[in-house]
Amino acid sequence: MDGRFNFAIAVLVAAALGLSSLTSRAQENYPNRNITIVVGFAAGGTSDIIARLLGQKITEYTGANVIIENIPGAASMTATEKVARATPDGYTLYMPSSTPFATNPNFYRKLRYSFDDFEPVILVARVPLAFDVRKDFPAATVQEFIDYARKQPNGVTIATPGRGSVGEIVNGMARGILNINIQDVPYRGSTPAVADLLKGVIDAYFDAISSSIPLYQSGNLKMLAITGRNRSPGTPNVPTLIELGYKDFMLENVYSIVAPRGTPAPVVEKLNALIRKAMDEPKFREVLLAQGVVPEPSTPAELRAVITQDYEWNASMAKRFDIKPIE
Repeated sequence: MDGRFNFAIAVLVAAALGLSSLTSRAQENYPNRNITIVVGFAAGGTSDIIARLLGQKITEYTGANVIIENIPGAASMTATEKVARATPDGYTLYMPSSTPFATNPNFYRKLRYSFDDFEPVILVARVPLAFDVRKDFPAATVQEFIDYARKQPNGVTIATPGRGSVGEIVNGMARGILNINIQDVPYRGSTPAVADLLKGVIDAYFDAISSSIPLYQSGNLKMLAITGRNRSPGTPNVPTLIELGYKDFMLENVYSIVAPRGTPAPVVEKLNALIRKAMDEPKFREVLLAQGVVPEPSTPAELRAVITQDYEWNASMAKRFDIKPIE
């Protein structure tokens, strides 16, 4: 009896060791098949652009094909939930902006995911918004914009890509910090908002700087300022709101790579190294910088701290400007 029991234990131990060895080899060989990077926005936005550039570099380094899966809508919640429930093997990744982990938790009382459902991999960049106005707007500076707005009985119209978006935060900041009357004009995303700005239907919009730069350079809109800590290398002549004296007017979208919770540490470490290698390449950095994206690679632990701080900052802005949650 004891002999049979000991034999059974030995078989189980051997099987466990064999499985462990297979798992270890799989991690060492990672990646050896297609990787999917999920983006919670439509193609052409900042998240999508960065994800595609990184995907190309990962393919170049490893030979693994990288597929970008765009799942727009629902404030990135559908995309976030999908990745949260994906197999944690490193073959499904997510490129979020600030929306899923900093903005949504401050607007929606019931989310079907949390940041705890993910493993931080690497911070990619913190990207400011551009303060854009229609090209025929009768102001060329922020102060002229403020002076004009204060003379209008109904203030000015500024687009927002819907309730619960970062646009609602930044419009609240503009209303409170610039001390002007603003009429929020909600849209279903940035694309229709920009389209109406170009048509002159609305006065202004705080848009992602990477989307704004080509429109600004072509003269299709005016860029009065940006919301970053520093001037953007893509628009060196455009001031920050901070340097114009509005020291509290700073908003940057956090872009990163995360994986489902439980993704093995060796896989996370390899991904971090691959993406860091890409961001260290001068030509790759040059492409991002031209679009106003300053690479800012981090460790997984540093990314966790950045996302936590981003959430806390959004919470403080929502409270300060009395932005109500969505029931």
